[in-house]
Amino acid sequence: MAQSSLAFHDTLLSICLPTYNRAACIESQLTQLAEIDPSLFKQIEVIVSDNCSTDATPQVVERFKGRMPFVYLRNEENLGPDANFLQCLHTSQSKYVWLLGDDDLLQTQHLPDLLRLLEEQEPGLVHISPRPGGKPYTVFEDADTLLSEIGIMITFMSANIFLRDDAAAVDYRPYEKTNLLQVPMYLTAALKAPRNVMLHLPFYQAGTMAASNGGYNLVRVFVKNFAIILDHFEDKGLSPHTIMMMLNSASDFVFPYLFNSIIHPKQCANFEFKDSRRLMKQYLGTPRILMSALKFLFSPKRFLALARKHLGRLCKALGRLRQPLCLLKETLLRACARLSLWLWPVVAAQKVRMWANLLTSYRTAYRTATPKRCFLERPTYLVGPEYIHLGERFNSRPGLRIECLHVLDHEPVLLIGNDVSLNFRVHIGVANRIEIGNGVLIGSNVLITDHSHGHTDPESLKTPPEKRPIVSRGPVIIEDDVWIGENTCILQNVRIGKGSIIGAGAVITKDVPPYSKVAGPGMRILPAQS
Repeated sequence: MAQSSLAFHDTLLSICLPTYNRAACIESQLTQLAEIDPSLFKQIEVIVSDNCSTDATPQVVERFKGRMPFVYLRNEENLGPDANFLQCLHTSQSKYVWLLGDDDLLQTQHLPDLLRLLEEQEPGLVHISPRPGGKPYTVFEDADTLLSEIGIMITFMSANIFLRDDAAAVDYRPYEKTNLLQVPMYLTAALKAPRNVMLHLPFYQAGTMAASNGGYNLVRVFVKNFAIILDHFEDKGLSPHTIMMMLNSASDFVFPYLFNSIIHPKQCANFEFKDSRRLMKQYLGTPRILMSALKFLFSPKRFLALARKHLGRLCKALGRLRQPLCLLKETLLRACARLSLWLWPVVAAQKVRMWANLLTSYRTAYRTATPKRCFLERPTYLVGPEYIHLGERFNSRPGLRIECLHVLDHEPVLLIGNDVSLNFRVHIGVANRIEIGNGVLIGSNVLITDHSHGHTDPESLKTPPEKRPIVSRGPVIIEDDVWIGENTCILQNVRIGKGSIIGAGAVITKDVPPYSKVAGPGMRILPAQS
């Protein structure tokens, strides 16, 4: 399957050139590499991986044998881009691997600086992001910070150099046919290393053959496949905030193409856009798409770029008007803000909101089994209010969700004592019985439930979760004067003793003695005096 002109061992960097039918690009790349200082080849390995090209690529490569050391691999059939990248990874004998696009023309003047950086810093991932005039590189001790800043550029293989060993140990079968097989390589290297680097020196001239790129569904690759890969890496240490930032970047990257595919279809003829709107909505969500649309359509920089591209001479006039237009926009926004305050004063808005909350409170109280005076802030979501027994002076901040489900052989019961206060977004799910005593204070984002979907025996787990019956192992009893911190989960068949404090983020799965403290997800119970 492969032919090799020279074997390498113990080099620092492999420059890998996966290619298919781009003989002219490979000739330019090898010409650049042949002109570097020959002593650098003691640290650099060059690999050309030919995916069964039908043009003059083999003849071009043959002309460079003897001029420089390199490895030439030629596949007997076209394996696809992902398999070709993987072949480069497994063929490399170096500590670091650089998958360089065959049309991203290499600039060799800073190669010694790159090699010195790899030796001194030993980063997991090096991301190339040229910034003229500043410092040559930035070191990141936290991988999430770097990845949030890189965003969608993690998919651009020429911009990333990675540590080989950790990436070579990954099982890439789940990522086959995603057109983004290089992304798991970069994420693995970045997350497992103590430090990563963003390099600000120029190393390539991007996209000399950009017009021939494409042939795939742009949204499916850079939205759906990218989102799936990021979700896989959440279990491997990638934070939800970083995933959100990277998906924001993907949305900002894809939206202009989707917009142009509607307005100017011929400009995007290289890409497919089947099911694009559905995929964008499913994997990015409508709010994120709207933000990308606003950035694209109303950013002065993007607006001027669009005008320069499509309106020709008019862009010069708009360029001269840029500062006055920005000033006009700011003035109009200030005027609209002042007008809104005059038409709808803050005090009036607060009064209307208060009356709306009072109306919601009275409506909720009269729908319960024991109507008592309470105060609920909108929005609220109630299922089965007839099974709720309220105490005096019950109050809740916005986002309260109570679901009393009559799915067992008896009616659900929710007993709430006097002077109970709930913070934002509390969720109470009742199928059996939940009792909340007097004077209980509950923080935000708390879940209290007395049931689950089915059992956990092997036979039950074969049934899809949504089809499993709701079962309860016992009620939840929260005694008087308990304080429950934010992001707590209280599960079925537990009793929390009087005066206890449940720390933020705790998961309660067993009884808590009176006047105790519970710390952390591991449910560490501390004595009251600690």
